[in-house]
Amino acid sequence: MATLREGAILDPALEAQSPGARRAYLGRRLAATVADALGIFSTYMAAYSPVIAIHVAPLGDPQRSFLTIEFLLDSAPPHPQTTELSLGVSLRVLRFLMGSDYTPLSVHLPHDPLTPKADYVRYFGCTPYFAERTAGFAVRSADLGRPLNRDDVAHRAVVDYLNGITPRNAGIVESVRTIVRQLLPTGAATLEVVADQFNLHPKTLQRRLADEETTFAALVDQVRKDAADRYLRSTGIGLSHLARELGYAEQSVLTRSCKRWFGTGPAAYRNRTRTPAMARA
Repeated sequence: MATLREGAILDPALEAQSPGARRAYLGRRLAATVADALGIFSTYMAAYSPVIAIHVAPLGDPQRSFLTIEFLLDSAPPHPQTTELSLGVSLRVLRFLMGSDYTPLSVHLPHDPLTPKADYVRYFGCTPYFAERTAGFAVRSADLGRPLNRDDVAHRAVVDYLNGITPRNAGIVESVRTIVRQLLPTGAATLEVVADQFNLHPKTLQRRLADEETTFAALVDQVRKDAADRYLRSTGIGLSHLARELGYAEQSVLTRSCKRWFGTGPAAYRNRTRTPAMARA
């Protein structure tokens, strides 16, 4: 069974644990604020949901900022409940960072209310505004500057999460696939980084994979191919964002890879294989 190194931080919401990245992560731990955490969360959001982006923007009043929830789709989500769910998850993140009693100044939804306004006030704990141009929360700028005092809790949660996503009693091949899937959007799915997570020298990991009649490069390529097939068939994710999700620096690399995998470019493959529901969307 493949075993993760004790205390390893593999979660893409943090830095991959190469020596340089580990030093950067430790620096953040010493001087982290809520804004820092949201910045990291935003950078690696694709590892959790490749069609959602989160960023903080200033408002006209310097004491207020806006946390935007953006969907990276060719068209708006077909169901407003999708937006409300994303706002709810984002609120949970804010409360994890700032305490369970935290409430934003207001919540902004791009659609008309689905239930009485009082339900939104009760759930979000703040004033809701409907039919807005952008989904998100208005927050106090001072709250974004709060220091993080729960890094040990976050660290433990990340380790528990990684133990959960790695299949129990999984062999080295499946364990490497799992870690690569998580690291691809960060651009850190390298042999050195992955080997470090198992406390192995890169050459040792290569030998272990060779014993299973595969290579690290072949596993990364297969994970990318499977992800590209899934997203192109069943989502409307933009091609530039899909390229980032697969760990490519340029969309042209995605195009070349799709031609090698599927015999055609990503747009043509999507048109040929997308599900009927996606075609009607």
